[in-house]
Amino acid sequence: MKRFFTLFIIFIVIIGCKNNRIENNSHLDTHLTSINDTASLLARFFSPLNFEKGTIAVWKPSMDDLFNMPLSFDSLCRTKLDTIIDINDKVHIALFRTDWYSENKTISSCHICAPTYSIATIEKDTTGYSITSFKKDLFSAGSFGHGYDSLTLEGFGKGNKLIRFLSSYTGTSNVTNQVTYFDLHYYEKMFSYFTYDESGDSTKLDPNFSVTEQKLIHIPQKNSDADDIELSGYITSFDKNSKTYIKHKNEEYYKADAFGVYKRYIKPKD
Repeated sequence: MKRFFTLFIIFIVIIGCKNNRIENNSHLDTHLTSINDTASLLARFFSPLNFEKGTIAVWKPSMDDLFNMPLSFDSLCRTKLDTIIDINDKVHIALFRTDWYSENKTISSCHICAPTYSIATIEKDTTGYSITSFKKDLFSAGSFGHGYDSLTLEGFGKGNKLIRFLSSYTGTSNVTNQVTYFDLHYYEKMFSYFTYDESGDSTKLDPNFSVTEQKLIHIPQKNSDADDIELSGYITSFDKNSKTYIKHKNEEYYKADAFGVYKRYIKPKD
């Protein structure tokens, strides 16, 4: 009898958990009537407790968010719609930014105060729009409360476009401009490089001083839909023997693997 009662309790718990999962899943709604309603977009993705200034969603972070999203002065997160990118007439990318907010409810300004961006793909259907994918912590960019500098779509071969972010950072003896590319489907980082990267003190003979300047060149491939990449530029570094700064030409080559991620390779000699 005792064994039967124990099994009965376990059965009730399992059924209860199963029903709870079904109930929770029934609240998941991936349909939107409009992509122009900012409050509705934020409500769908972040379940806000309230809105500040009508456009900033205030929401409670999960345990995972505590380690991946910027927290404001009250340990809550504050997110706003950054932009919507039209991939074509039917597919749209919604980009959100979550910032560090101080007690006066303004974005904090410090070296590490970079917003974290979230991204979602929304597709038009016969009754409105459907959310097809979402990533809450895409990446962080910028400093002193400023986010990325520019956002564009760039072609990397036949029918292959990537999201291109240009962002900058200024810190103690460090100045960078960085370009980062993500794919449009799974939001994986495909490639990243510095257009400009300076460290050390150029006003003194700093042996640790260096500057890297690069530009990206596309190399179309006959047997592949993905372009190869050449990074062409210069590296300036301190020469201990002459105690001067010497500028060297630098070239690197990258090829996309089976997943579209660019890996460095040694270009064969002609």
